[in-house]
Amino acid sequence: MTRTILKALAVVATISPAVGFAQGPKVATYITDEEVKKVNALPGVDRTIRVMDSGPENFAVGIIESGADKNKTCVDRRRSNGQING
Repeated sequence: MTRTILKALAVVATISPAVGFAQGPKVATYITDEEVKKVNALPGVDRTIRVMDSGPENFAVGIIESGADKNKTCVDRRRSNGQING
């Protein structure tokens, strides 16, 4: 029984640093209303608000405007193109 308890303690001692590293500092990025309005004032359809470096990857937040008809849904457009029957 003592060996079982010692093995359990060894496993906990081995795993605990990994759990501590996984719960490292969390960073939040706030995008203000002024930033969104400033980017919306720019011409074009693909406008980037902010790009963040997250180590091996980059994360971008932006606005993409679609030229689609705002009165039609995706299903309505497919029906009018003959992609959906009914």
